[in-house]
This record gives sequence, C-alpha cells and structure tokens, in this order.
Amino acid sequence: GSEDTVINIMPPGAGSHDFEPAASDLVNLYSADVLVYLGAGMEEWLDSVKNTLQEDRADLFFIEAAEGVELLVGEAHAEHGEDEGGHEPEDEDEHGRFDPHVWLSPLRSIELLENIRDGLIEVNPEGSARYQANFEVAKSELLELDKEFRTELSASSLDHFYITHEAFGYLADEYNLVQFGISGMVTEQEPSPERLAELVTAARSEGAKVIFYESGSSSKLADVLAGEIGATVLPLHTIHAPGAEELADGKDYVDLMRENLDNLLAAAP
Repeated sequence: GSEDTVINIMPPGAGSHDFEPAASDLVNLYSADVLVYLGAGMEEWLDSVKNTLQEDRADLFFIEAAEGVELLVGEAHAEHGEDEGGHEPEDEDEHGRFDPHVWLSPLRSIELLENIRDGLIEVNPEGSARYQANFEVAKSELLELDKEFRTELSASSLDHFYITHEAFGYLADEYNLVQFGISGMVTEQEPSPERLAELVTAARSEGAKVIFYESGSSSKLADVLAGEIGATVLPLHTIHAPGAEELADGKDYVDLMRENLDNLLAAAP
C-alpha cells in the first residue's frame, strides 16, 4: 500500500543463495519495522545476521512468508530415499532438504500472501482494511493466472519439459507436469557425462522441441543439449529476483508467469 515504505534488500537480478548484504543493506535492516522473507531455506544470507538483528532490535517483526506452507522435498534429498511428497520443515535444517521455489505455484503464492497479510495486520492493526483489500486484488489475479495455466496446459499435449535448473517443481506439481533437470536443484552443478548422455538420448527419441534454461542464468547447458538434438532454447523465469530490464519494462509476477506459460506451450509435441 502507499502508506508503507518497502525496500528490497536484494538488488535486481541478485541470487538468493550467494547474496551478501552490503553495509547500506544492514542500515536498512536495522531501521526497519518489519522484515518479510520467504523462509524454506531460501535466504541463506539471512542466517548470519538474523540472530544479531533479533538481539539488537527486539522490536523488529519478522514475517516468514512460507511458514506452514506445504513444501516439496528437494531433489538432492529425495535421492537419499525420502518420500517425494509434500512436507513441512518442522525442526529440521531446511537448506537443501526442501525445494524453496514455492512461489512458482500461483495457488501456493496465495498462501504466501496470506502470511504476509496476517503479519502486517499484527504489526499495524490500523492498516488491516488496506492490507486485506490489497490481498483480495492480488488473490483475484493469482486465481485468474492459475485458471489460465490449467486451461491452456490441459488443452495441450505437454506432460514434461527439460530445464537446466530444477527450480520448477511447484509449477510442475500444480499442473501435472514433470521437469527433467540437466544440473539438478543447484544451478552451478555440472551434470555428469552419463546424465547428459541419458538426456540427449531421451530428448532425441521423443523429438523434444524446446530445452529451457533459467532466465538470468547461463544457457550453456541448454545450448549443449539443444545442439545435440536440434531443439530450440527458451527461458523460464524463476522470478525470485527479476532483472533490471524486466523491472524497467514494468513486468510483474503475473506478466513473467504468463511468459512462462507461453514458452511451456511452445514445448508441446
């Protein structure tokens, strides 16, 4: 709402896993009334400053957007024999255990917004009507977005896709798709020659039309796989840190998710 000042600690295009706050970021953190963060093991940088913040600023209110939201087990952990169904983190270390990219499901994003709304109302009850009104607008947009995904994907023949970084588990789970990752859950992880050969064989045998890469990251692995089978390379947005160009174009979450939908449909056989 216009009565609140919102400051993004992470700059456009920054990676959550390797971000380190600058001195100016710490100044903003120490002067804030509320700190909204995702949780689910996403903001590793926050671990190093959270305890100090809580000690120095007892009045700083923390809102964990993913609190109570059902999380999917991360691929690296699932490979060690864990059930691949949804789980809540409870007391276990979330880093690497759970897939944090929960916002890539429009319906789960509504749950994130519910937590943010409730936290803001607790901090500032006088703004409750405004927070609720803003939430209802966003919820309506997300429900419409979900309807578009369901309608268009169900009418297509797409049931799986190839992607450099397995960040789209929640989107796949929501719309009955399967993602096949080249590098797994970790962006920087290089696939083994055996893994790459398996993907080339599978993608070539089915005549895969598109290989996806994570927007804002290198397309190198997608280029390699696509080059082997004569496929097109297209981006999918993870949206956790939109780039400066996307922000300058005025694109928001819904815009970028619709671009994702268009690109997914292009991969349909």
